Amino acid sequence: DLSSGINAEWPLRPGFDRRIADIESAIHAIKKGGFETLLAVELLEAQVLLKKLKRIQKAALEVAKLSQQTIAIMKSYNKPPDVVTQVMRSVFLLLGNKSSELQTWPDILIQLNKIGKINTKRRIQCCVPEDIDYSAAQKVELILCKYDEELVFDTTQALGVFYNWAECIADERLALPVKITEKNKSSGLFGAARPPPLQEGGIVASGTPPTKKKKFKPPPDTAGSKGKKEGKKKKKSAVAANGSISQSNLPPPPKFLFNGDR
Repeated sequence: DLSSGINAEWPLRPGFDRRIADIESAIHAIKKGGFETLLAVELLEAQVLLKKLKRIQKAALEVAKLSQQTIAIMKSYNKPPDVVTQVMRSVFLLLGNKSSELQTWPDILIQLNKIGKINTKRRIQCCVPEDIDYSAAQKVELILCKYDEELVFDTTQALGVFYNWAECIADERLALPVKITEKNKSSGLFGAARPPPLQEGGIVASGTPPTKKKKFKPPPDTAGSKGKKEGKKKKKSAVAANGSISQSNLPPPPKFLFNGDR
C-alpha cells in the first residue's frame, strides 16, 4: 500500500504521504455521503491527482530501495555507455545541478558520491515537481526520449530505477505552468489538498471530526442594536408571510476539494 507510509530512512518531503491520505479520505467521504453526482468534477480531479502523487511516490520509493552494492556497479564504470552518462545527467539536472557541473562522467560521479543530507537518494526523496526548473525538465525529456526503458534496465538495474524516476518527475513538471507562483503551489499538484468541512456537521474530507463553533454572545443592547433586531423581526415576518425562501437566496454549495484554478 503506497499511501501507508514511506521508508523511514528516506522520508519524502514532510506531508507528502499525508496529502495522499487526505485525498483518499476525501474521495471516500464523497462516495460514502452520496455526493458523486453533485461533486463529479471535484471527484474526478481528486482521482487524477491521487494517481499522479502515487506514481511519483512509487518511483521515489524504488530509488530509496536501491542497495549501495547495486549503485556501486554503475559507479564502477571508467568509460560508461552513453546511456549511463545521459540518464544520470538527467537525474542531476532535475535535482537542480547546472549543466556546467555535469559535463563528464567524473563530474557526475562527484555528485553521485556525495553523502549526508546532500546524497542523491535523499535529494530525490525531497524533490517535487514545483522545485524543478521548467527548462531543465524540457532538456531531460529530450534526452530520455532517445532511450528505450528495456535497454536502460538491461544496462544496470540501478540505472533503470533512476530512469523511471527522472521520466516520471519530468512529465509531471511539464504538466504544470512554466512559472510556478505561490498560488500555483497552494492549489497545484502538491498544494493544499485538504477540503473544508461541509456545513451543518457534514463529512470532513481529511477524516477529522467537525469542530463545533462557539456561540457568539451579542453585546449589551444599544440604540443601534435595537434597530438591527427590529429589522431582523421584519425579515422573519416577511419569510413567514411568504411561507418559503426563494432559491436565489440560498448560499452556493461549498467548493469541496480544490480552491485553486482548474
